[in-house]
Amino acid sequence: MFKVNLKSGQSFQSDSAINLVEAGKQQGIIIPHSCMSGRCNSCKIRVLKGTSTRTSSELNLSKEEIKNGYILACCRTATSDLDLECEDLSEFKLEEPKILPVKFIEVIKNTEDISTFLIQHSPLSNFQFLPGQYINLSYRGVTRSYSIANYNPETKIIELIIKNYSKGEMSQLLFKHDLEGKLATLNGPLGTSFLRNPNRNKKLILIATGTGIAPIKAIVQERNVVKEMGFEEITVFWGMRKIQDLFWKPKGQTIKFKTILSREYRKEYVQNSKEFLSLDLNNTSIYACGSSEMISSLSNVLKNRSFDMANLITDEFIKS
Repeated sequence: MFKVNLKSGQSFQSDSAINLVEAGKQQGIIIPHSCMSGRCNSCKIRVLKGTSTRTSSELNLSKEEIKNGYILACCRTATSDLDLECEDLSEFKLEEPKILPVKFIEVIKNTEDISTFLIQHSPLSNFQFLPGQYINLSYRGVTRSYSIANYNPETKIIELIIKNYSKGEMSQLLFKHDLEGKLATLNGPLGTSFLRNPNRNKKLILIATGTGIAPIKAIVQERNVVKEMGFEEITVFWGMRKIQDLFWKPKGQTIKFKTILSREYRKEYVQNSKEFLSLDLNNTSIYACGSSEMISSLSNVLKNRSFDMANLITDEFIKS
């Protein structure tokens, strides 16, 4: 057995038989993670000392990141004692994922290729989540991951925002049939891409592209929770293609809401937009959700501005 030490002071035991995320979880230590398949980079951490071996491909690590000691914890097992630059999320008391039967209640068309799906679980079941977490939805033998956009604990209705991909296997099932009353299964809540503010920053910037607005919608609706975290100023940036693609706007005057359209006007991308680049990022936390390309580009922009990356939380949508 090897001892794995986190920079925050916690430690756990591990060996070559189990990946670092699972080893920590078995001992009450929660390392940030999401897909558990080496694709999303949520479990990217830096090794300060020690060695590990790769059990599966770390698909999205760049050569520079590998050179600087970064690994994906879900793809690695310990081969010596390890010192990791990593946070422990066990203080958040994450709900254990549940497998629950659900029923499709309604499908609301938002744009030509994006709809809101309302699913409902049994009133006898208990479901809780932290804004930013997701579920795995299984229907007719196909399973896909979707961020939770809203949940009503009284009606037991969960809101999902889903894009119709022309060649997507799940899209063929969800968008081409009448779903009302049909049964499916959810597994969740899952993932650790939920909002937090360990440095007690005063400003919060929420960035999304496409259906990445789903977890941000959930975060914004928990206004009291956001305030309790210490945030006093909230700005939402939403990148879409055209003005007709916009289907949501946060309510209330206290949230600044900015839309960046990539195929109209200045044809900017949200992470490179003049409005975003002009912001003062001191005392700021950033939560970003969307495509891998946006997340990667945003990270480079922030690094070039010497932004403290500990204040960045990302939820990377993976094409499947």
